Amino acid sequence: MTMVGWKALRRRNLRKTACRICVVLAASAALLFSPALAWGAEAPLSRSASEGATLYESLSVPEATHEPMLGEALQASDGNGAIAAQSSSYAPTFIINAIGNFHQTEARKLLDLVNQARAREGVRPLAYDTNLEDVAMLRAAECQMSFSHTRPNGWDCFTAADQLGVNTGWTMGENIAAGYSNAAATNQQWTNSAGHYRNMVNPNFTSFGVAAFEMNGWWCWVEFFGATQGTGFNTTALDGTYVVTTDAQVAFLPLIYEDVNPNDWYVSNDGGENFCYVINTGLMSGYGNRPAFGPYDSVTRGQVATILWRMAGEPIVSSADFSDVNYGEFYGKAIRWARATGVVSGYGDTNTFGPDDAVTREQLCVMLANYASRIAGLDVSSTMTKASSMPDWGKVASWSQEAMGWALDEGIMSGVEVSKGYRELKPKDTAQRCQLATMVAVFHRDILN
Repeated sequence: MTMVGWKALRRRNLRKTACRICVVLAASAALLFSPALAWGAEAPLSRSASEGATLYESLSVPEATHEPMLGEALQASDGNGAIAAQSSSYAPTFIINAIGNFHQTEARKLLDLVNQARAREGVRPLAYDTNLEDVAMLRAAECQMSFSHTRPNGWDCFTAADQLGVNTGWTMGENIAAGYSNAAATNQQWTNSAGHYRNMVNPNFTSFGVAAFEMNGWWCWVEFFGATQGTGFNTTALDGTYVVTTDAQVAFLPLIYEDVNPNDWYVSNDGGENFCYVINTGLMSGYGNRPAFGPYDSVTRGQVATILWRMAGEPIVSSADFSDVNYGEFYGKAIRWARATGVVSGYGDTNTFGPDDAVTREQLCVMLANYASRIAGLDVSSTMTKASSMPDWGKVASWSQEAMGWALDEGIMSGVEVSKGYRELKPKDTAQRCQLATMVAVFHRDILN
C-alpha cells in the first residue's frame, strides 16, 4: 500500500491503495485481516496506525432496486456574504474509512455539460475549482454511507469545506445523485430535477468541483458549487482505488460491526461516548476474520493483556516464556510485557498464562489496578465503604476486594443492573467485551488522563 502524492494542504483525507481489497496488518491489534471477507482495519492518513475501521461496501444503498437516486438540491447562504451552514448538536463519533474507486476523469466531464446548460440560460460559465473538487470527493465517499446532505457525523454537507480548510466564497450549493456510471446520464438526472437544475444555472455560483466514487459497483456523484475564481484543472484527475477517512455517529456502527446495536446499553447509556473512545484510540477493535465486535463475548486474558499493553505504548520487552502461549499470536508481545511488569501474571507455579481463558469481573479489576499502581504510579487503595454496601459484597474474593473497591470508587465500574434500580457486583461472572469497553474508556480517559 502506498501513500498518494496529493496536495498536502487538502487531500489528507484520502490515500491511494494498491488493490481493491487490502490485506492490512494493524499495528495495535497485530491481526491479519482476511481479504476473502473484504474486511479490515485501515488507519486515516493523519492518525496513528491503530485507529479507524473500514467500510468496503455501500451498506446504505437500497439493494433491492439499485435504481438511480437523487437527493434534494441544497444551497446555503444568508444573502449577506455569510454561509448559513448549520450543524446538529454534539454527538460522539467514530473514525471510519471507506475504500472505493474514484472516477474523476469521468466526473470532470460534468463541467462542460453544466456550462452548456448555463449558456442556454444566458448565465456565465463556471470555473473548475480543484479545492471544491476535494470537498466533492469527501462528500461522494460519505454519500456511500449516508445518501443525504447530512454527513455521517451529523453535520451538514457544507462543513466538509470547513474540515478541509477550503474557501468556497460567499455562497455554496450541493447536488447529489447515485446509480449511473457515466457523467451524461447523471447530468440528465439533475437537469430533469428543478431543484438540482436551479443549482446548475444559479448565477451566484461562479465555480464548482465534482466527484464520482464507486463502491461495490454503486456510484455516488456530487457537484459542489461555490463563489470563487476557480483554479482550473491544475491537478491530475484521480482515478483508482482510494481510502477515504471521515467520522460517523453511532447510528452507523453496524456498517463496521454487524453485531453492534446502537440501542444496546453499552452505546445508548452515554450516547456512544465510551464505545467510540475505545475504537478511535485503537484500544479495542473488532475481530480480524469478520466484521464483528462480539459485544457479549467473554473477555479473555490475552485480550486484557493486549489492551493494557497498548495503553503502555506497546513496549517491546523480554521475559521468560509461558509454556501455553503462542507468541506469534496477537497477544504474544503483550503477554511478555504483562509478565515482565507483573500487570498480569500467570497461574501459580505452573508456568502457564491461559491466554484464551475467560476473565471474571473481579480478576479484571485486579488487572486494571495492577496497571494503575505499577505502570501509572497511582494510589489504588480503597476503604471499600462503597463496595461493601453492595448486596453481593460477600462473594468477592479477599484478594480482589481492594481492587474492586477502588474500581467502584473511581467510577470504572458501577455494578450490573439485575433489576430496575438494583445493582450487584457479580464478581464471579465472566466479563463481557461491552463491559470491558466501558471500563477501559473510563480508566484510560478519566483516570489515567
